[in-house]
Amino acid sequence: MTESGSAPPGLEEIGALCRHYARARARLAETGAEIRALQREALRGRLRRLRSRAAACEDARAELAAAVAAAPGLFARPRTRIVEGVRVGYRRRPGRVACADEAAAIADIRRLFPDRAAELIRIAESLDRNAVRRLDAETQAAIGVVVAESGDEILVAAAPDDLDRLVAGLLEDGDAA
Repeated sequence: MTESGSAPPGLEEIGALCRHYARARARLAETGAEIRALQREALRGRLRRLRSRAAACEDARAELAAAVAAAPGLFARPRTRIVEGVRVGYRRRPGRVACADEAAAIADIRRLFPDRAAELIRIAESLDRNAVRRLDAETQAAIGVVVAESGDEILVAAAPDDLDRLVAGLLEDGDAA
């Protein structure tokens, strides 16, 4: 019994409701297709301007990044600032653990730090790069490992919104049209 006290629907009624739902979905798909067609039509006339503005935006970003690179002292503390909704400054890159001879580094870990070998060496006899990355520089040097590509990098990020996805989607649609 349903909540209203009537008998549950039969298979015939379920079939009718399925047909009703399928027709509603078909009408929804038609409307969606109409909207996509209107989008493509609107995009066709504006694609050149959209590409031009996207290129101008990338040029402005590169100019801003160059200005940040030329004035690192402005970002000592705080390392980033938000100006006009744009986060600008420096952020720490995690770096990449690099090792010329991994077998030698493993042997050095086993010799110099036998109590930490299980933490720093994977069972498959490879370095646990995340664990090695957390070691101080002196310890890394002792086992013959350097962290490459670490240090500061320039950060320029607009406040999160859907603009980038919209532009990327419109450009993709423009290329397909």
